[in-house]
Amino acid sequence: INEALDNGENRIELQPGSYADGKRGSYYASRAAAAAKASGHVTPGGLVCGVDYEVTASGTNANTGIHSLTIRYLNPTVLTVDEYVARIEDAIRERKTYVVFQYQDGDDSRANIEAAVETFWDEKPTVDGLAYGTNYGLTLGTSYNDKTCNITITYK
Repeated sequence: INEALDNGENRIELQPGSYADGKRGSYYASRAAAAAKASGHVTPGGLVCGVDYEVTASGTNANTGIHSLTIRYLNPTVLTVDEYVARIEDAIRERKTYVVFQYQDGDDSRANIEAAVETFWDEKPTVDGLAYGTNYGLTLGTSYNDKTCNITITYK
């Protein structure tokens, strides 16, 4: 969780696991999430819960056993279009199925995120041997309440 926080991820998923002590993976995931969302928790990169970020949702999916956390950064950095493109490309290389970016009103963050997605739509780049339109595609959704842009990556 700390690594994902230091990397600026807005959604963190912890896969279920089996442990020698017989406890379910969700037990350890929920304990780790509780530690990360405790006021004053400090990541190795120096982010402080309640000052730099907050966990807005945390829970385990009963069907999959995946524990997820949704993060909101309180002082988000506005990235350039090229930096957003690079993060989307990294997600494709890692075969992730989504990327979530936070934006804020009054700056260029949302416009830059939308422009990054449009770069894929217009230029149809090949990433890690995958051709846009043939091997993968992107869709963009926006949550105005959460101030996030959700990019879904579909592989064919």
